Amino acid sequence: MATNQGSANIISNPSETLQGHLYACTITTWAFAATAVAVRFYTRVKIVGNTGWDDWMIVLALVCSSVYATFQMLRESSQAVLKGVTSANEDMPRQS
Repeated sequence: MATNQGSANIISNPSETLQGHLYACTITTWAFAATAVAVRFYTRVKIVGNTGWDDWMIVLALVCSSVYATFQMLRESSQAVLKGVTSANEDMPRQS
């Protein structure tokens, strides 16, 4: 649980992370970006009648951003799993 001491928030349980919040922000931001690109493409194709190189560069940027965000989330997940395993081992008493 997070406690409030003065102006700083301190996490009292070190196993608590903000990983879920980071995923939610990443996915929400990606959804807004994908919607904006889809609306732009729709208007370019249906209203204007053609697409330009800039439209394809935006799609390429969205794809690259999606791949990067996916790998970052996978990396964070794997690090969280490894940290959970090692922190569980550190909590165990050593036998002499």
